[in-house]
Amino acid sequence: MDEVMQQPTVGLTAQPVIESPITESKVKARSQQHPQSSPAVSSVRTAAAQLEKTATKLIGTAVPADLFVLLETPLPWGKPALLSEGVPEIVRQALKPHLGKYPGLRVHLIANEETAQQQARRLIICQRQLDSPQRYSTWEMRTTSPEQMAMALSDLLSQPPGEPLRQSSDEQSVGQAASNVFSNRDDNRHLLVCTHGSHNECCGIQGYPLYQDAIALMRSLTLNQTHIWQVSHIGGHRYAPTLIDLPQGRYYGELNRNVLKILLQQQGELDELMECYRGWSLLPKALQVQEQKILSNEGWSWFLEGSWQQVKQMEQRLANDAMKPVSPRRD
Repeated sequence: MDEVMQQPTVGLTAQPVIESPITESKVKARSQQHPQSSPAVSSVRTAAAQLEKTATKLIGTAVPADLFVLLETPLPWGKPALLSEGVPEIVRQALKPHLGKYPGLRVHLIANEETAQQQARRLIICQRQLDSPQRYSTWEMRTTSPEQMAMALSDLLSQPPGEPLRQSSDEQSVGQAASNVFSNRDDNRHLLVCTHGSHNECCGIQGYPLYQDAIALMRSLTLNQTHIWQVSHIGGHRYAPTLIDLPQGRYYGELNRNVLKILLQQQGELDELMECYRGWSLLPKALQVQEQKILSNEGWSWFLEGSWQQVKQMEQRLANDAMKPVSPRRD
């Protein structure tokens, strides 16, 4: 699984620059605010992205990761995301020594409907566990100051990868944690919809309407432990609208409302969902393709009950195939 331990990358973030419905006046106003993105240029970029994604399969495009660090940060976001005005300098400095060094690190900004109205900022960690590598554990802290968030990040990124986080000693809520500790929240689900229009217009144009749809569906289905977030650039903007489903760590793209409902409920036509499936971030990209085949055969049970042993066997088969000598071509 060494391929998962790749060079860490930082998610770039974005504000929902265009809301739904998109009107001519909004496009015109946006082109005046951002001269480099005129309607004509925007149309060309969008068309080019559409052509590119139709020629490319989605599976195998999830970014392998061992650690997701999600920083609640008010909009607007810039490019790169960590230089956004809402990211305190002390937080940037806490992250800086570890970027490019911490294996499998993904850093993203997130925001929801409440972020702008509250002073406390949530820090969410999804971490691969060494003793249970087929899943991420979720940890949360509600920080009350930039200094507290920076200290928590420094502590987290200074410890060996996969080591359990220091957590509160009782059942206090994440909002009550007074010291630099995390609360385990494995029962929470986080859908991160990329709306980073300042990174790429496709995510602003197509991602934000999907984010709104996700909120409406989540409420209508009364999924109380599911949280919908806007997120900074997650890779694969040509597959917009795209999202990450944590703590599973599964990436999806080219989503619509019908497929989104299947994903939220974890039931329905699996074939439809598989058309939008980009892969599992716990696996290197070569294995993501093979895992999709298992998922298609096993059905919904694989999402929660999949055997890591099956994945390891699949990995071994691929390694064996790579070692086989290539037979000479006969013309």
